[in-house]
Amino acid sequence: MGTEEDRQYYTCRVTMDGECLYCLWYTNGSDGVAADGGRLLLWRSEGAARDHAVRRGLRLVDGPGESAAYDMDLLLGQEIEPSSFPLKDALDAWNLLDDIARTIGHAELVRRSDDAWELHARLSSTVLCHLLNTIPEQFSTGDLGELVSLLRLGKEMVKDRCAVIN
Repeated sequence: MGTEEDRQYYTCRVTMDGECLYCLWYTNGSDGVAADGGRLLLWRSEGAARDHAVRRGLRLVDGPGESAAYDMDLLLGQEIEPSSFPLKDALDAWNLLDDIARTIGHAELVRRSDDAWELHARLSSTVLCHLLNTIPEQFSTGDLGELVSLLRLGKEMVKDRCAVIN
């Protein structure tokens, strides 16, 4: 596992309730997000997030306009239908929300995410099968319902445990 100095930071755009906010996600063997006192730090613009990173001496890897996008409105507004659900986007969002929960210490989401790890592996193998153009393992609307439930909990966590910086 790397040190804090080894962290590579990326900007991430999160859309919730029609508002686009930006966080700083890092990786260095373990993943996390910029936080302060158990609260996720969010900015109203990519530029503000990037300025914060520069002021703090954080190593940004992505360039301006290269933010990864997580659209919670789109994901949570989808009909839970296995044939049309944006599974890869939902799994990516789950991974980000899990990293946020572990960084800020949101015990309920961490526990539920850990309990659902088998579901994550099964759904991830489905995405990989699609990328490799092979027949995917079947999953049910119940599986997607559990995934959407985790995304909803994650969205509420972000709304309740964030500090928005202008």
